[in-house]
Amino acid sequence: MDANLVALAIAGVVTVNVQRKLKRRGTRRFWVHSILRKRKQRGEYHGLVRELRLDGVLFEQYFRMSPDTFDELLGRVGPLITRADSMMRKAIGPAQRLAICLWCLLGIALTASLGLAVLWIWTEGCSDRR
Repeated sequence: MDANLVALAIAGVVTVNVQRKLKRRGTRRFWVHSILRKRKQRGEYHGLVRELRLDGVLFEQYFRMSPDTFDELLGRVGPLITRADSMMRKAIGPAQRLAICLWCLLGIALTASLGLAVLWIWTEGCSDRR
């Protein structure tokens, strides 16, 4: 076979494969959704936590610790949970990482304590009927 014909056949196969991959992937309309672009202005951490810091009582109800304790804890674990920015996006800051961690842990603790409370009420209520 002629070398040009072989090269043309290989180029055709590669072109068909690339077109199939592009067709499967679909066309992307946007890189970052408009809602996520406004996260720093309207997001829960950037808006709510700043307002909670102004009222220590609400901050304690939300995080189960004072703003000073939060800052002290952040000073201790901040260097350990800090991540580097990538070319694609900025990394989540250590204060926000700590806040998310505390929200998750408190949610699990509240769910577990609620489950135990319901179990206790159920056993107390049902034990009288036996």
